[in-house]
Amino acid sequence: MSILSLSNVRSEGGLLPLDVLQRIVSRDRELPGMYPKLTQGDPSDSLEREKNPWNLSGGERLTDAINRSWQKMLAVWRRFAELRDTLPEGDPGTRLTREELLLPLFGELGYGRLVAARPEDRLVRSAGTTSGSQEKSYPISHFWLHSPIHLVGCGVDMDRRTRGIAGAAQSSPHSLVQEFLNRSDAHLWGFVSNGLVLRILRDNASLSRQAFVEFDLQGLFNGESFADFALLWMLCHQSRVEAEKPENCWLEQWMREGRDAAVLALDSLRGAVRRAIVALGQGFMDSRNPALRQRLYNGSLTRREYFRQLLRLVYRIIFLFVLEDRQMLHGPKATPISRDRYKRSYSLSRLRKLATSILGDRHCDLYEGVKLVMDRLERMGCPELGLAPLGSFLWSDKAMPDIAPCSLRNADLLRAVRELAFTVREGRRRPVDYRHLGARELGSVYESLLELHPVVENGEFRLDSAAGNDRKTTGSYYTPTELIDSLLDSALEPVISRTIRGAGSVEAAETALLNLKICDPACGSGHFLLAAAQRLAKRLAALRSGDEEPAPAALSHALRDVMGRCVYGVDINPMSVELCKVSLWLEAVEPGKPLSFLDHHIQCGNSLLGTTRQCILKGLPEEAFDALAGDDKKACAALRKRNKSHLGTVFASIGKRRIGTQEHFLAEQWREDFEALMNLAAPPDLDAMPTNTIAELEAQEKAYYGWIGSEGWQRKKLLFDMWCAAFVAPRYFPEREDRPGFFEDTPTGITSRMIQDFASGRQDSRTAQNIARQMAEQYQFFHLAVSFPEVEARGGFDVVLGNPPWEHNEIKEKEWFSVSRPDIAEAAGAQRKKKINALQKENPALYKAFALAKREKEAERHFLESSEQYPFCGRGRINLYAVFAERMRNMLNNSGRLGCIVPSGIASDDTTKFFFQDLVEKKSLISLFDFENREKIFSAIDSRIKFSLLTCGNGKQALADQADFVFFAHSTDELQDKERRFTLSPQDIELLNPNTRTCPIFRSKRDAELTKAMYRRVPVLVREARGKLPEENPWRIKFRQGLFNMTTSSHLFRTREELETEGWELRGNVFVRPDDDRRRYLPLYEAKMAHQFNHRWATYDAIDEVRDTTPSERRDRNFSVLPRYWVCENEVWSKLEDAKWPYEWLMGWRKICRATDERTMVGGYFPVTAVGDSLPLWLSEHTYAPYCAACISSFVADFVARFKIGGINFNFFLTKQIAVLPPQILDKPAPWQPDLSLAEWLTPRILELTYTAEDLRPFAEDMGYNGEPFVWDEERRFQLRAELDAAFFHLYLPANPDGTWKRAKKETDAEYRTLCAVFPTPRHAVDYIMETFPIVKKKDEKAYGRYRTKEAILREYDGMMNQN
Repeated sequence: MSILSLSNVRSEGGLLPLDVLQRIVSRDRELPGMYPKLTQGDPSDSLEREKNPWNLSGGERLTDAINRSWQKMLAVWRRFAELRDTLPEGDPGTRLTREELLLPLFGELGYGRLVAARPEDRLVRSAGTTSGSQEKSYPISHFWLHSPIHLVGCGVDMDRRTRGIAGAAQSSPHSLVQEFLNRSDAHLWGFVSNGLVLRILRDNASLSRQAFVEFDLQGLFNGESFADFALLWMLCHQSRVEAEKPENCWLEQWMREGRDAAVLALDSLRGAVRRAIVALGQGFMDSRNPALRQRLYNGSLTRREYFRQLLRLVYRIIFLFVLEDRQMLHGPKATPISRDRYKRSYSLSRLRKLATSILGDRHCDLYEGVKLVMDRLERMGCPELGLAPLGSFLWSDKAMPDIAPCSLRNADLLRAVRELAFTVREGRRRPVDYRHLGARELGSVYESLLELHPVVENGEFRLDSAAGNDRKTTGSYYTPTELIDSLLDSALEPVISRTIRGAGSVEAAETALLNLKICDPACGSGHFLLAAAQRLAKRLAALRSGDEEPAPAALSHALRDVMGRCVYGVDINPMSVELCKVSLWLEAVEPGKPLSFLDHHIQCGNSLLGTTRQCILKGLPEEAFDALAGDDKKACAALRKRNKSHLGTVFASIGKRRIGTQEHFLAEQWREDFEALMNLAAPPDLDAMPTNTIAELEAQEKAYYGWIGSEGWQRKKLLFDMWCAAFVAPRYFPEREDRPGFFEDTPTGITSRMIQDFASGRQDSRTAQNIARQMAEQYQFFHLAVSFPEVEARGGFDVVLGNPPWEHNEIKEKEWFSVSRPDIAEAAGAQRKKKINALQKENPALYKAFALAKREKEAERHFLESSEQYPFCGRGRINLYAVFAERMRNMLNNSGRLGCIVPSGIASDDTTKFFFQDLVEKKSLISLFDFENREKIFSAIDSRIKFSLLTCGNGKQALADQADFVFFAHSTDELQDKERRFTLSPQDIELLNPNTRTCPIFRSKRDAELTKAMYRRVPVLVREARGKLPEENPWRIKFRQGLFNMTTSSHLFRTREELETEGWELRGNVFVRPDDDRRRYLPLYEAKMAHQFNHRWATYDAIDEVRDTTPSERRDRNFSVLPRYWVCENEVWSKLEDAKWPYEWLMGWRKICRATDERTMVGGYFPVTAVGDSLPLWLSEHTYAPYCAACISSFVADFVARFKIGGINFNFFLTKQIAVLPPQILDKPAPWQPDLSLAEWLTPRILELTYTAEDLRPFAEDMGYNGEPFVWDEERRFQLRAELDAAFFHLYLPANPDGTWKRAKKETDAEYRTLCAVFPTPRHAVDYIMETFPIVKKKDEKAYGRYRTKEAILREYDGMMNQN
């Protein structure tokens, strides 16, 4: 049975998509809960729900049960219809509808006799409150377990409030049930009906438009449509919502089936769109279009432009698919005759039907009909077909100038339509659900096309994937909706609520909401903007209507208002800008009206490359004139000198001597001239202009383009472009026109004086202006003050949202050469460099183009570093996400909020620490929610990738005394887990990471509270100097990145084969010359070779494969591990002498590690040897230096170390901030054995664990021991480690004699109470910490059947406690 025959069924919002409804109708056996299912084993053990999913009795078949109900309900409906006709005018018919129709209907659906709801059923308490004042009662008529069932009279409108009618007085019946579901955690699915229609609803608090399945009961029963009733029976039956937990009911499982199918359909649609473009592209070339072919072959029409025009044609087709399926193409003035004429002869639904039955022929009549429709949709409309004009660039001749006049064979058009209209899955053709196609689907499809490149050769048109762009062609950059919804909760929703609260009246609140300004400066296809617009429109429509769940018409009208006034977007890709507009238009169409004007709000440009009034008034910094690749250094120096001289003159004129001593030093000289220029072209109030007709839309377009075409606006933009161009333009001395080979004395470039003179109108430098225009076109400068002056005038945006690019600002050779030279793209690193250099002779033009592209990237990086607009993130190896985050934050007004998705390194990396410090210190950080991609939220990126939802303000005013954090989340649902979510204040972050002020990465609230308690008791290893406070480094630690860089020092490395060939002899693991044993090559230690208390952890074998050492090798005191390489001993001691290291042993740690490893901080001791950069060194002059490594090797120190690392590198700056016991504590008595100092108690244990081989004899001697190495005994070592760990637990977590917490000196009462509430005693904390090492636990349980390590440590801990 085809779903298309179900004329009385309507699915809105994709709650249960058509594909799922089709599967239900066809009784798909793969659908859960459709047929009985037995679990494996004894059938009696099967779940009752799975054995009898429909709760049928006596072996009754599903078909028989539906038939029986159908016959009964036909009679019930006839009686109800007769009685309904006798109702007095104005009678809502509530009792009649319930008693005569709906209660019998729900009885047939298995609910029995529904009883009226109790008061407690209707009550919803706001989350986290217990006060009755926070409770709200919803006058829902009936309940069944977890499902509200609201039954109203046949005279009550489902979507409007009806004064004086119970259950409809305060809000519409639909809105009432939807709001209840959204607010209640205990209810998920519900039903609402007035006897004429019945709707199935679900909690959709995160959605911004209505979502439901509706049955037209009147049409169903009057038309005696059994198929429609059968679907109603199967969807609404009591068994579908029956479950102990609502989230486990069959309806919920069917909804998940729909979502999973939607993902598969989306994957299919991506390929289908690609094939449709190819079909159209090839079709136009094969049809009778000689002029088109000629232009493609001679290059006057580029392949890229041809591809863009084809893409716009596909946009148009999809646009019409959506509007037709949503029944929104025809306005209210369209007559039934015109609608029918369009449907029968011109609609794309007609073409979709044809595409399923015929292949098509060589005639071109079908496309001519499509062209007629598209032509009329631009300006004229077509009353004969009931079409009102839509306007916009998309429907204009300018969108497809080359293919618009072309013909297209029916076969080619139908092939494209077939690809777009249907997907094939599991061998079955399924229609694409365009009714519910949204920005997510459209954007994902488009972004999968971004990195395809069109090819036209030998009469063939195709789209090839560029090498290096696999992730982009999968659509993996597209942001999942659940992440956007979560960001809107933290960034947009509070702004909306604050705006409404501060308005004072409904009218004022409406005006205030429409004055909000929301921006995505890297908007792509507009997913963020659309979601934000829908969220804001829903609140606006609710405000206007009084319903929390407004009717669709009210929502559409509000959405159109919001899109025209509130949303702004910028993207560097012009096709992304076009798609962004398409996405917004699709959701904001009002039948009969043209599309909203968006050109003034959605623009093309590079948001990172622009400037501000303040920057221009300050003048160009000296760094602007640093030489870039290809620049003449003398020209740069001359420009720098001229710029400095001009600024010096300015200072002299206002009595200043030092450049840079006053922020706005130029303001006193030329502010009036500057402001006069800025005010030359005041923007028209486009938002106040109506756009209900095509004439009004054209008036708005004319006003906007007249403004940006005015001389004043052009001069203003040129001024801002000149400032930016000064950083990126080539600097050189131009050749003289009259004397070739001779050069001008004045270099080409732009200085502060030129900018000031241009603004003041004193002198126009045509050369500087031309440079600015060229650079603006090349780099796509974008200036907020120029393009969005109304936003700049109010201090910035209220909300900025986005998911900026996560990539370094550098040219990617593999991508750049993917089309022009695939062989270079596919070559390995060194080989690729060689091939690129060879281009200088082989293909100078290509080499020059590549050099220019590299120079462009260098210039962009130079701007980001030197323009003084990115003081926190414009440094080092710049990642675009970081500078975007800084730019987005600076685009806010003082009370605005930024919500963005960025890699989690924003809070923990050394390169972004200044940005995060500023967020924390200025109390502008609101929340940071960290995700690990284990559940493939981003489907095509590595599961180990970590990213965060960051919400913050601009720093001009404090927004939060404490910020909310969640780390290692796998889904947005986990953000509400009270055990996972915690808060940190600026003081907390300073306590935990005093040097970097970066964010510790806790997995739970308990981790955070315990770690803060430890840091109140134990200092960090090194506290760097800050302000007037000197450095605190009690261990006198210095750090070194190993001794030899594995890349730059590789020329010093020798292999075993090389040394043996030259006559060197291997003794142990050291090579010596037989004739002179003073000449030696020492092994090159790498991190993988060492571990805690084991410098012989792993060794290389004869084929350079690393392996763990065996127990017998470890017991051999003369055994030494072998490396891959050896280094001359003189080179080693030269490095150590530079470091002033006097000992013949070293301490270090593994740089590469993860918080999820068995142990994170893996450090230890090893002989003096060559050391690679994967094994950083601790170098300390302190007498007690060896004890430091032992302390850091403990479980308790490792516990805090894990919260430092967000990636895979444990760098110096992280190590400095580990909590480490100070050395002076070693002179104090051991609490559990007071007759010994702590150093005396520790020494024999450290020695026995460390000194197990002859090569560490110098270490033993420096520890005061002159005996033989200790025997390697696993059980003995296990006991010693347990004793050490128990001791360090006592020292880190000191207890009173009664076992309670010993209070830290600066611990407040509140902090102490919180600690005791979470961990009543330090022993509870020890137990908890050991449970945070799951790999240790699993290994123990596998080997011994129990967590042996924890048991041993706790046993020793308790013994020490008893001796204390």
